[in-house]
Amino acid sequence: MQKNKAATSPGYYWGMLAFKFFRFAFMALMTFVVLYPVIYMISMSFRTVEDVYDLTVVWIPKHLSVNSFTLLYHDLGIVKPLLNTAWISISSAVLQTCAAAITGYGFARFKFPFRGLLFLLLVFSIVVPPQMIAMPTYLMFSSFDIFGIFTALNGAPISLLGKPGLFPFMAILGSGIRASLFILIMRQFYTGMPKELEDAAHIDGCGHYRCYWHIMLPASVTQMIMVFLFSIVWYWNDYYFASIYLGGASTFSVKLSSIRAALETSETLGQLSHNSYQIAIYEQAGCLLLIAPLIILYLCLQRHFVESIEKSGIVG
Repeated sequence: MQKNKAATSPGYYWGMLAFKFFRFAFMALMTFVVLYPVIYMISMSFRTVEDVYDLTVVWIPKHLSVNSFTLLYHDLGIVKPLLNTAWISISSAVLQTCAAAITGYGFARFKFPFRGLLFLLLVFSIVVPPQMIAMPTYLMFSSFDIFGIFTALNGAPISLLGKPGLFPFMAILGSGIRASLFILIMRQFYTGMPKELEDAAHIDGCGHYRCYWHIMLPASVTQMIMVFLFSIVWYWNDYYFASIYLGGASTFSVKLSSIRAALETSETLGQLSHNSYQIAIYEQAGCLLLIAPLIILYLCLQRHFVESIEKSGIVG
């Protein structure tokens, strides 16, 4: 009775109203902080130099222009790096998802020698900075030789550097970008699955492979979608490993990092005035092209992504 009376008191009402207002203001502020760079990027990408100088233009340009995208397409040749990035990201993400699922299931269900030690090394590799392994892996891929096989066949080791297939090759072996984290996520998911499901399948005559293919794999689709999304984002945005292993402008991130130097030597840009502002507009357009596919992919798979996050146990 006293609780209902307190809930209807003016103090309780104004307190709840103040809390709702504070919550709304906080969420609106955080949303603005998160979306401001994206909104600014979109606005700058379609501006002209006149709009940059016009102080009355805040968000919506007065003169919509797509000249920045045209220049990036014709003069800078971003199509090939963009296609290379798409091929590397999609193929590596698919292979890495498969490798993480199989490896995580092995850690969760099978007992083998040094399993604890290997899992400890797996967890430790998550916190190891990529700069520590960049030089050893670079030297290994520059003179790649498996038990002397390539030396016996070709007379010398082969070099995998500069070849886009290097990233899918690393992904299928479970050594791709953030592969240890994805293996850990899949292992935690399979550990939480009831073992009685597999026991029942074994009683019905299913072996380990059929049990995994028909029972465990369908149950882990949402987690695999999450791993795929994270993988494709990291491969798509990767600059460090791509610049080391591939060199040049093989990916869009590497190409975008040298866009200022390329624009300064562009014949089209050399004929324009206010070059510094033009370069700023073109850089924003390039960044928009870089993140647009990821935003579209997330919007298409948003429901599966949220569901996989809830089931993975990495929240809270």
